Amino acid sequence: MCDSFQGLFNNPVFIKDYNSYIINNAKIDKCNSFLETVSIDKFKLNNSIKNKPKITNTPKNVSKNVITKDINILLNKLTIENIDETSVNMKKKLQNDLGIYSLLLTTILEKCIRQKGYCTLYIELINILYSDIDINHNDKISEFIDTFKFPKFEKNDDDNYDVMCDNNKKLDILLGYSQVVGVCESKNIVKGKIGVMFSKLIETYENNDNNDEKYRCMQCIYVILKELYKEGDISPEYKSRLNEILQVETNFKNKFKIMDIIERR
Repeated sequence: MCDSFQGLFNNPVFIKDYNSYIINNAKIDKCNSFLETVSIDKFKLNNSIKNKPKITNTPKNVSKNVITKDINILLNKLTIENIDETSVNMKKKLQNDLGIYSLLLTTILEKCIRQKGYCTLYIELINILYSDIDINHNDKISEFIDTFKFPKFEKNDDDNYDVMCDNNKKLDILLGYSQVVGVCESKNIVKGKIGVMFSKLIETYENNDNNDEKYRCMQCIYVILKELYKEGDISPEYKSRLNEILQVETNFKNKFKIMDIIERR
């Protein structure tokens, strides 16, 4: 059978017809040209496929993910006692990468809002980290404050538990933001933010019939002025405005909160 098969390729008629087919079919020439460029080394071909890099897992991306994870671990362990050591370790991991520095600033500010008890410590860390970096962190913080979106609270006349929990979470965020504004202005990182926020909260208070909403406004004012003035007396301008509201307020809970602010309790 092999002899007859080999004889087929030697047959003059077959050779003539085959040559004619090749000449009249340009696609075959293109195919042959392509095949000539393909390595027949199976080992190399397999390796070239296996070793093809995946764009989503480039070493650079993996490195940034690792750095971000390590930075978060350091942030979670931050204390007043280890703040200098922590900042040194962070700078080593950041490797002067301005892109990561920029993202880190937002991460720390968001932590300030979620973890109010550590707000002052986090802001102090920012001052240390960005003291010798070519990023104007004061402007970035100012932008973060200006673009913050106030959460909207749902009415809860029926004392729905889920609505209450959701509103409490939103209140925590709003109080955390208020503290960021107060701390940053008290440290001269930003200027004029408290005055703007005070006016906005007073306007919301006076245009609202919901006592819960009004009380939240006074809670925020309490936080920002507490950070700015500590135990000292508040400015006459703020005190005068609060006294005006106190004279017409009929809700005792709100009246007592206003008195707490004025009397620095």
